Amino acid sequence: MPSWTTTNQPAEKLTIASHFDLAPLVERAFVPREFFILGISRKYLRLFRYRNEICQEVALPPKVPVSVEVAGAFDQPDHDLENRSSSGPSTGSMRGVHFGTMSDREAAGEYLGHFFGIVDQGLKETLAGGPLLLAGVHEEIAAYRRAAKYPHILESEIHGNIEFLAAEEIARHAADAAREHYRRAGQRVLAEYREMPGRSRTRDDPYDVLQAAAAGRVHRLCVREGIEIHGRMLPELDSAHAVTEDLVNAAVVETLHHGGDVFMLPKDHLPASHPAAAILRY
Repeated sequence: MPSWTTTNQPAEKLTIASHFDLAPLVERAFVPREFFILGISRKYLRLFRYRNEICQEVALPPKVPVSVEVAGAFDQPDHDLENRSSSGPSTGSMRGVHFGTMSDREAAGEYLGHFFGIVDQGLKETLAGGPLLLAGVHEEIAAYRRAAKYPHILESEIHGNIEFLAAEEIARHAADAAREHYRRAGQRVLAEYREMPGRSRTRDDPYDVLQAAAAGRVHRLCVREGIEIHGRMLPELDSAHAVTEDLVNAAVVETLHHGGDVFMLPKDHLPASHPAAAILRY
């Protein structure tokens, strides 16, 4: 096996290699670039379309109430929050006696969940299967997640009241949340890699990862960002005939070429001595 050297990636460089220098562009390419943002509040909902770091507020669909109060005119909860009981056989025309079955907090949670269920259903056609990013205070986001059935809600969130934020500010928060979503997905893959009981379907040696990637065997690949491992290219891939090439970048390109997923992770997630972690298809 040829030796290699590890270098930090420079800001600008000229590359002569058998593969395009794609590793520095992977995160930017695979971070979600287009999605909707729902600003959640029981008092006032806002909907935004995010596309390529630009955020624009759009009108809510007609089926989506703008607040809990307005939702009362759309529908009612599936059951009353208050029961009635007869006050006895001799009451005649007397009205039933009211008795509560839920505390005020529970009742408010019931109505809030029902409101979010209406919103979730009303947004389905507009979202059309695309990602949805939630923004708001933690408690209301959690309530929305419990009520929603839409399957493409991003795991990351924008925390805080965005009722008075400008679209430019929301766009900055959304870009950070999209990057966090991509990195969380990579962290789950890395955790899966570390928990696999057998090592026959894993690789962490850069040269071994490249060999598996070139054969189309790499299903998911995690890479320490900003890393370069230089060594001799595989003979069957060596079209540039350079003395050394970046084997990590070559593994990234070969993985993508064969339909695998690549995740660039922060430096503290992978050691410099083993900057790549691959899960193989077979």
